[in-house]
Amino acid sequence: MKPRETILFGGTFDPPHVGHVLAVAWLLATLDADVWIEPVDRHVLGKAPLPFATRLHWSRLAFGIFGPRATVREDEQRPDASGATIDLVRYLRAHHPERSFRLAVGSDILAERDRWRDFPGLIALAPLIVLPRPGFAIPADVAGLIAPVEFPFVSSTELRVDWAAGRSLAGRVPAAVIAAMGAHAG
Repeated sequence: MKPRETILFGGTFDPPHVGHVLAVAWLLATLDADVWIEPVDRHVLGKAPLPFATRLHWSRLAFGIFGPRATVREDEQRPDASGATIDLVRYLRAHHPERSFRLAVGSDILAERDRWRDFPGLIALAPLIVLPRPGFAIPADVAGLIAPVEFPFVSSTELRVDWAAGRSLAGRVPAAVIAAMGAHAG
């Protein structure tokens, strides 16, 4: 029996925004695969996000519209989790041998691939699906499926700044997440 293809879509999701939601929609609509959404717990590139439980809750609100083919998971909360994507993929492959894995990444993170632990080894274990983002070129040496669609530019960093300043996040963040963020702020 052929392993069930599973696409890993990780991120800080601080907060999850419509670009993330549209990326998962595209993955589900165009590929015969499940999508496992993996919020990071400890960010190995030095970001200091809100607590994992908050971002996990927001992610479940944002991606819950997709039903059982898109699952928000807590694999990064394991006590032995390092935060390195290759370690997550190794863990998942060992615990889910009935599945094959691919890794969906935004073109913006490709500029940081030299900072990832064993990026060549990672893409050997989980071939890439590159999701183009405006303003971020895809390097010529990147192999994998390049999504033939461009997603809107939405930045979680800018969203956090706007949220702190009391500016509206409408149209850029799912409504259920905005409602939860309001409760979190109080």
